[in-house]
Amino acid sequence: MNSFHPDWPLIEVKTNFTTDPLAIKKYLNLATAGQILFYISLSILRLEKKSRESGLSVFKTNDDMLRSLRNMVFHVLAIILIFIIVKLSFQADRGDYFIGIYISLFVMITTFRVMNDSTYFDRSASFMDISIGKYRKSSLNESDKQKILAIIINVFEKGNYFSENLASLENLAKRSGRVNIMFHR
Repeated sequence: MNSFHPDWPLIEVKTNFTTDPLAIKKYLNLATAGQILFYISLSILRLEKKSRESGLSVFKTNDDMLRSLRNMVFHVLAIILIFIIVKLSFQADRGDYFIGIYISLFVMITTFRVMNDSTYFDRSASFMDISIGKYRKSSLNESDKQKILAIIINVFEKGNYFSENLASLENLAKRSGRVNIMFHR
């Protein structure tokens, strides 16, 4: 309430329990600052190592990894700057949403970039793909495969098999005569 309506008076509430059972609430800002400094330290160390390995300048580079690491350091520094401004300018946790907004945008842009650069979407990832190795070694010839497919399509279209509550591959095989074809070859 204090964040959205700072002008409203606070109501005195007596509780039988503490709202800070571990007595760490007063150290929350310090812990957050420590965490951010930890990540910036790791980022700078990684950036420095990559820069030394590649022999390239951090600021003038065409190396995608080095540029990505450099940008990550800048983003973490921006979070630190926003954190300092918010804590100095706002009282009683007002303004923390600025940090949340920046981090959310950072995560969203990073996710978009990973998805855009990923090769995951260049291939089919469906569990329904039947080009699995064990089916490539089938002893059925092409005409038998077409007959079975026609029977299955007939079961689906004329028998409304897809609307049955007990639909299963085993039941479909029995209904289409697939089991008989396989065992009577």
